[in-house]
Amino acid sequence: MKNIVIGTAGHIDHGKTSLVKKLTGIDTDVLPDEIRKGITINIGFSYIDNPRGGKIGIIDVPGHEKFIKNMVAGANGIQYLLMVIACDDGIMQQTIEHFNICKFLGIKYGTIVLTKSDLCSGERIEEVKEEIREYFKDSFLEGSEIFETSIKNIESYDNLKSHIIEQVNKINFATEEDKNFRMSVDRVFGVKGFGAVVTGTSQNNKVSIGDSVMIYPKKIKTKVKSIENHGKSLEVLEAGNRCALNLSGIEISDLSRGDILSKNFNLESSKRIDCYLQLLKTCKSLKNNSQVRLNIGTKEILAKIKIFGKNKLDGGESSFIQLELKEEFVGLKNDLGILRSVSPIQTLGGIRVINTSGEITKRTDEEYIDKLKVLSNGDLLEQIKLYLKEKRGVLVTYIDLLEHFSFLNNISEDTNLLNNIDIEVIEENNEKFYVYKKYIEDLKINIKSYFEDFYKNNSLKLYLPKAEIKNKYFKNIKGKDFNTYLNYLEKIEFLNILEDKIALFNHKVTLNKEQKKLKDDILVKYKDYGFNPEKTKQISNLFLNKKEFDNMVYYLIEKKLLVFLGDDTNILAGFYKESEKKLREYFQLNKELRLKDFRTFLETNRRMALLILEKFDSLKITQKIDDYRILRS
Repeated sequence: MKNIVIGTAGHIDHGKTSLVKKLTGIDTDVLPDEIRKGITINIGFSYIDNPRGGKIGIIDVPGHEKFIKNMVAGANGIQYLLMVIACDDGIMQQTIEHFNICKFLGIKYGTIVLTKSDLCSGERIEEVKEEIREYFKDSFLEGSEIFETSIKNIESYDNLKSHIIEQVNKINFATEEDKNFRMSVDRVFGVKGFGAVVTGTSQNNKVSIGDSVMIYPKKIKTKVKSIENHGKSLEVLEAGNRCALNLSGIEISDLSRGDILSKNFNLESSKRIDCYLQLLKTCKSLKNNSQVRLNIGTKEILAKIKIFGKNKLDGGESSFIQLELKEEFVGLKNDLGILRSVSPIQTLGGIRVINTSGEITKRTDEEYIDKLKVLSNGDLLEQIKLYLKEKRGVLVTYIDLLEHFSFLNNISEDTNLLNNIDIEVIEENNEKFYVYKKYIEDLKINIKSYFEDFYKNNSLKLYLPKAEIKNKYFKNIKGKDFNTYLNYLEKIEFLNILEDKIALFNHKVTLNKEQKKLKDDILVKYKDYGFNPEKTKQISNLFLNKKEFDNMVYYLIEKKLLVFLGDDTNILAGFYKESEKKLREYFQLNKELRLKDFRTFLETNRRMALLILEKFDSLKITQKIDDYRILRS
């Protein structure tokens, strides 16, 4: 079954609705005003039975210039166009405007239908056909068959209908099945006993009864209770079909035309989007900061335009632009839309969304313009590199890339695409992370410079706390990823890691003659103290230069010649090891150890005995229970 929605377009009173009625037997004008005035105001829906299975949906759009926003909402779901032109009038204002809108919305296939052929001579009909061939030259309608129809010739509608069916079954209409189901809502109503119902054209992928969907921009989660396609209930609806979805637990007041339904729960809303704009040749000019109307999906949003690099655009010109929106926009990159003026209301051109989260920037920002060029026209590798660059060091997984570049689904993680000179691959626990290589290079330069300054002012110190480097260079990196970075930097022999401290790889502290003497003097002093050292501050009073003393003590701790116990107290490493040995010997004969016993066999004071035991507790050698300790290891 072909999943396809076709639609009409053309000037008011050229017979679009009558044509649909002849093709389907359904009158799509259902509003009282439409029936009374004889003009189409809102979009209408009908279908043709496809002999090969299923139905071909038809959207009938209004032709009056006052209802263009409704026309755009309807054309949003069209994949095949019936360009309707009356023989007596020929190509008119709304013929041109509708065609330009369809072209900007990416419609690539269609047929031209001449109506009211019974009202014109053969000469007039040929004259209109020649006008049509000339106007639609170099467009997707060039070479399209032109069908004449007349209410006096029923066979003319049968021929057109057969042609439509043949085309639908022949053309391979592309769907983006690698993306999540999405639908722009074009109607909202309630059914007694069922609740809220929305209609639209399904995009990208299928939707099934029971599926959870998110309603944007309000971000309301709901479930699909039932699905209807042209009056037929379905369990599953494929992409490219008209449908009515009954949603559970939702009030009609929560919904409106222009809302987006999606199975992707992570779409972001924005009031600033970057786009590529192509102005119509007939547009006089468009100035920077002009107020415009954006018609995208089934929604119309007022916006202010920023034209990058220019003060204005003349007809036929194109440019990167930024739209500052009055309402939240929810969409995807490469979504297509129409720009129209506020007053008088006229179609200005078509836009393609490049970036759904535009940044506040100057119109002359060359770096930002270069970014938009890559987003718009860059190949996949260039776009991946830009994505990694803007992540500013955040570790990116292949899954992250899949979510951002949905078209990567057909590209293996082992592809050479990601083995690029500008991409650094970091492996941790059999998982690969991708980082922009220049970020790593700059990071190493900055960290090295920071350490070198530190070493210059602290000649006896080797390590810095991990937390200091984290706060300095990894503020936006979560703790787990920070450790991944450190492991990587150690693996490439850039850093040394010791517990909660880090140093530059292979950096060594070299002592001069005076420092060696100071080192020996301090060690002798601690040896004399044995298990009863004074506090470090008190010991420093015995030395002339307190700063050099403090630096040397820090060095001796790093070299594991002294052990820091806390409370401004260190002990010679040999005595610390001896205390642990005595502790274990005690536990060979005893199950419990009390502070007074430990103090006794170490022949030390209460403060020192407690500090050493608390050190053992922290290292999980002992465990304190009430007023005694047991051996843990």
